Amino acid sequence: MAVAVPSSTSSSLYGIIGNPTSTAYLAAKSAIRTFTKAAAVQHAAEPIRVNSVHPGYYSISV
Repeated sequence: MAVAVPSSTSSSLYGIIGNPTSTAYLAAKSAIRTFTKAAAVQHAAEPIRVNSVHPGYYSISV
């Protein structure tokens, strides 16, 4: 029985939607997102689970 090997990366919502004031940060987060997608495709036939988390923010009134 093959054991699933989890792999997880952490990016940011800005890696998906962008922001005009944080070019270097956005490039790094987009690279993490793309790396994770490539790793998932590369290991699709193997029992390796590849995930990426993209936390964001939200406003609440207090």
